[in-house]
Amino acid sequence: MKNEHIKDLVNYRIEKAKISLSLMFGINRRFLIYYMRKELGVAFTHMNKHIKDLHHATAIYHCKKIEGLLEFERGLRIKYQKFLIDSNEPEVLELILNEKHGERNKKNRNIREIKELISEKK
Repeated sequence: MKNEHIKDLVNYRIEKAKISLSLMFGINRRFLIYYMRKELGVAFTHMNKHIKDLHHATAIYHCKKIEGLLEFERGLRIKYQKFLIDSNEPEVLELILNEKHGERNKKNRNIREIKELISEKK
């Protein structure tokens, strides 16, 4: 029963994301694929249930492509962040924000550990 509720919630968020992307860009498959994978954890092999005729290898390619673009293109990153805000409920946004804080804290720990190792080596 719980898995069915989660599945319904994921489907709802995907449909809401499609509407938001359609309004922003006239639908952007790469954003949707990236969102489904990174924010919702949808397996590449299951994305074709939400995007017609999408092969899992194509989904992998688009996800990697948008990931690289988001890293270096500030304008695109801002559009993606706006999309996240427009297509999610405040509660979901808080969860995403908390997850991002956790990722940042983990990276900061790794940086401190590397600095310590470098100091020890000197």
